[in-house]
Amino acid sequence: MRARPSGPCLRPGRCGTWFQGPPTESGSWATFPPEGRAEWGAFAAARQGAGRPLHDPVRHLDGRHVTDVSALVCALGEAVAGPGGHYHQCWGTLRGCPCGGEWPPAPFTPVWHDTSVARRALASVSVDTEGETPYVDDVLGLLARVGITVELR
Repeated sequence: MRARPSGPCLRPGRCGTWFQGPPTESGSWATFPPEGRAEWGAFAAARQGAGRPLHDPVRHLDGRHVTDVSALVCALGEAVAGPGGHYHQCWGTLRGCPCGGEWPPAPFTPVWHDTSVARRALASVSVDTEGETPYVDDVLGLLARVGITVELR
């Protein structure tokens, strides 16, 4: 019998859909607080392939709810692999992991809608030691290094 994970996401009304299968609607993670979004992202990562593969080379990232780092991970995963999807990327690369990031299995172009929401919300978040590069720019730089050009809207 599989142990049932615990944490903020499993409080009533949160990530329970994961026990019936991956979510079918986009943005299911958006109403959770940051710790719930982090756990949602962990569920998505643990269940790689849970989302539905998207074959369109243009993927749409709904940025309306990208107000913290966990939300960005959830939204990007959903844009890449559909509801409940996960984009496998070494985010440690932003902090100097020597792997250099992971190239996607197939080329795609994310269209990031409402980018300004993340820019405002994550303005004080930075991974560089001087705190000079905004987190959103670091993420865009990492994606560019692995061959992904993001269209900002």
